[in-house]
Amino acid sequence: MRTIPRFVFFWLISLGILVMVQGCAWMGQLSGEGQSNPGEQTAGDDAGQHGAGLQGGGQLGVGQLGVGQLGSGEQGSGAEMRPATPSDPTILSVIEPYRDHYNNELSQPISILKAPARFAKPEGSLGNLVADALRYRAAEELRKYVHIGVIDEGSFRLHLDEGPITLGEMLEFMPYENHLTILELPGSSVKQLADEIAALGGGPISGMRFQIRDDRATALLVDAEPIEEPQRYLVATSSWIANGGGPFTALHNPISREDLTMVAIRDLYIDYLRDRDPLEPTTDGRIR
Repeated sequence: MRTIPRFVFFWLISLGILVMVQGCAWMGQLSGEGQSNPGEQTAGDDAGQHGAGLQGGGQLGVGQLGVGQLGSGEQGSGAEMRPATPSDPTILSVIEPYRDHYNNELSQPISILKAPARFAKPEGSLGNLVADALRYRAAEELRKYVHIGVIDEGSFRLHLDEGPITLGEMLEFMPYENHLTILELPGSSVKQLADEIAALGGGPISGMRFQIRDDRATALLVDAEPIEEPQRYLVATSSWIANGGGPFTALHNPISREDLTMVAIRDLYIDYLRDRDPLEPTTDGRIR
């Protein structure tokens, strides 16, 4: 039985806080209606200065609260900021227990990195980590071998430093609500994908090894074997990349596609790190 994804849990908490705050403010406006004189500053004039929101480091503090601030929304889509509500001791007393619980959850460490993880060209330890995690989870979900994992560096917002990694940092690391997608590609498309990665100088890839020569992939191997044109290959990526959001046109016309909508990319990485605590990010020469 599947559980509710973590981002939905935090989104519901925040939405509940927002509803309570807006409700209290609405009741306050009703009770005070008709009492202010023209030209006087009302509580509503201070909107934007107080409320509850997500601050740096994934902490819920005083500021504006909007669904978009929690990373809700697929990559590439804008999120509307909701108007803030007036500060009031009664409202803040209602919010405080939820804010403390929320911040406590976000500050919990999920893993410890034994070395910094960085994106780099042609290959970086963080690129290897995120691509390996995609391929591993896809194989686990499908219960079959998945040949390749690939994603774009632009899908992420942070490097990961050595030491404890918290849930709040992971919300910042992957702020988009994309899900895991598996594509079936012919050998020709896999070769094209390798060339596109080579033209970028390298990137996050798993299950594939090659050398870059004149911006093209040479000595290409998948599962330690040369590419065979008739063979079909399973490629794990994000829904954003599969929908054409990244630089990989080789993925645009797959033989088949399977969207695992209940496997959020962010949760996938949280689970991967939790299962490998501690974790030492490394490079292994998969792209040279």
